[in-house]
Amino acid sequence: MRILFLAAVGILFMDSARIERRAFQEPVKRSAKLEVEKASIELGEVLDGDKVPLEYRLRNIGDGDLIIGQVSPDCGCTVVELTEQDRLVRPGESRLLKLTFDSTGRATDVVQKKTIRVETNDPAKQQVTLDFSVVVKSLFRLSPSGSFHLQALRRGDESRRPLDVFPGSHGKDVHILSADIPAALPLSKRQEAITEKGVKGTRLTFRANEDAPLGPAEAPLTLKLEVDGQTIERKVTLQVTIVGDIEFRPTIINLVNQRTAPGRKLAPITLTSTTRRPLKVLKAEGGPVLELEVRPGTRADQTEQVVQPVIRGDAPTGPFAAMVRITTDSIDQPVVRIPVYGHVSAPVEIEPDLVILRDDGSVVGASRFVRLLYTRTGGEFHVKNVESSLSLVAAKRGAEPGEDQPQVENLVVYLLGEAPAGVQRGTLTIETTLPESPTLTLPFVVLSKSADLAEVLGKE
Repeated sequence: MRILFLAAVGILFMDSARIERRAFQEPVKRSAKLEVEKASIELGEVLDGDKVPLEYRLRNIGDGDLIIGQVSPDCGCTVVELTEQDRLVRPGESRLLKLTFDSTGRATDVVQKKTIRVETNDPAKQQVTLDFSVVVKSLFRLSPSGSFHLQALRRGDESRRPLDVFPGSHGKDVHILSADIPAALPLSKRQEAITEKGVKGTRLTFRANEDAPLGPAEAPLTLKLEVDGQTIERKVTLQVTIVGDIEFRPTIINLVNQRTAPGRKLAPITLTSTTRRPLKVLKAEGGPVLELEVRPGTRADQTEQVVQPVIRGDAPTGPFAAMVRITTDSIDQPVVRIPVYGHVSAPVEIEPDLVILRDDGSVVGASRFVRLLYTRTGGEFHVKNVESSLSLVAAKRGAEPGEDQPQVENLVVYLLGEAPAGVQRGTLTIETTLPESPTLTLPFVVLSKSADLAEVLGKE
């Protein structure tokens, strides 16, 4: 019995030593643990234009290094100040996450709540949300606020859209010390006192200069205001388009992302006299791609003319850039130019324009669907026959496109057997019922299992 007891004690001693040795050999897994001292901050009331600093203390109470990852405010008004060195927080250390809230243009007189998402390597807090609340009071109010467009102005005309300056939510009087118009804006200003709903303010009205160049202009107007003894500077973006005797729309026709068939009518160009004097189009030119049709507009006083661009029937296939040049009887604008960008489609567009087959044992690799679209109006389009330059590749008609797509044909291009090593190239000759395109060609590439697709495409 004594012998059995001693044996049991020996076994327990050996197991205990084995456990202690394993614990000593295996490294202790350490991890970071994030603690936020104060996740919500109340800023109270601030004035529009104030830049308010914010600080959140992040503490690492774990036994592993804490890594601060992406810090994402939900508003562009909040800017994060965090260097790469500050992203590492050792165990027992803390870090101040500093931000700045820019209240410019944020006046609402109600409580606003902004949030900041912080990503860390704390397994329990991989993302934490910080927030702050604020009430932004305004010392002044602009109407309209931000940037605004004075619309189209003729030389010497005054805009019907003024810029009004009123006291803000504090009710303090606002005085305009200066309103500097940059040289880029061909405008002059007029200033007058106004009263709206019993509130006194100042109105700025803008007039186009007599020598203003035609076309659009945009630049910031710098306002210097005095409110309650405080000088405030604010920039307001002004936009204006100076027009002469003629207004025209559109100013550009861009159809680059579309396929345009010959005979298609593009957006009509409408020219309108701004002086109520009858307008005449003496000549309209569109180059080798465009034909131009001129017709009277809808106005009975003959102050409107319409120029209709049409893709010529013999326009070359491919992308184009053309300039519509319209000659008028206006002394101020004798020539109006409108750029036109587009892409003249072929009679039949083939997608894709290169078929790649790979002998990899899969249906996807060994076959491809091809779509043929007849881009012209009228007539019927059918594929009569398809011949391949390689006996390894064949084609057959695919699914019927349906009655609502009479100008579409579907083909399936596929491998008939095992592809030899390397790369094989060939073409499909497609016979159609179209007199203008009786035959079409479609190139193809056959790859063996070991062929490099990237290298092949790089040579195409």
